[in-house]
Amino acid sequence: MKNRYRSIFLLILVSFLAGCSGGMAPSTPESTSVPALPPTHIPLPTNTQTALPTITIPPTDTPEPTATVTEVPTSTPMPEKLAGFSLPIPFAGYTVSAKDITAAPFGSITANDTNGILSFQIPAFSCVLIFTFGQPASDGYVVRFYQNPGDQTAWLETSLHLLPDNPHMAFVVLTQEYIINPPYWEVTYPFKVFAADGSQKWSGKLRFFRSFPGLCWEGSVPDPITLACPKADPKEREPHPDITMPPPHNN
Repeated sequence: MKNRYRSIFLLILVSFLAGCSGGMAPSTPESTSVPALPPTHIPLPTNTQTALPTITIPPTDTPEPTATVTEVPTSTPMPEKLAGFSLPIPFAGYTVSAKDITAAPFGSITANDTNGILSFQIPAFSCVLIFTFGQPASDGYVVRFYQNPGDQTAWLETSLHLLPDNPHMAFVVLTQEYIINPPYWEVTYPFKVFAADGSQKWSGKLRFFRSFPGLCWEGSVPDPITLACPKADPKEREPHPDITMPPPHNN
């Protein structure tokens, strides 16, 4: 009985294996070749400039050009002034320079204003006349002296010297004999200052005077040059009562 069951079991096993081997055999698929694709070139990105919108400005009226007036700067006017000094005879040979204009040399005699007329004491080696103009002066200024008021012809003309550091100031050194040592006790001359273009810049009068020592013994004025007085006439027996005879000289 036992062998019988063994035989049936083997028969079933063989049948099962035979059926599996016929229906379970896998089929091998045929290989299919895939054609190779050529490489594709991908362009690089480029910077794309976006055009800005165009703004249209409506036309406007263009103003016509106008002339521009440029004001020329002018210097501040200065108060006008006339001054001076005389150099006595011991200054003979002295040369006046620009530094003497702001500070007169020691021993000079300052000119004084007498009734609106600048007065210089003489005799002198030279007389220095100093102008301070309201506006800057320029080269070519001259001063002219006249014998009488109203004269059109000057008897003396001389140039002014400008101060290098102050164009408002100028001076002139006078050495003419009829100014520094005239044959008079005093003399007054009208004068005028002219620019190079002929325009008049100044006018006035200058007085030159000697220091008066007093009247002579008989009441006359002594000689302005020698200071001599008239001598008494020894032949005159009876002097005039109004004349005081000088004391006799000891020989």
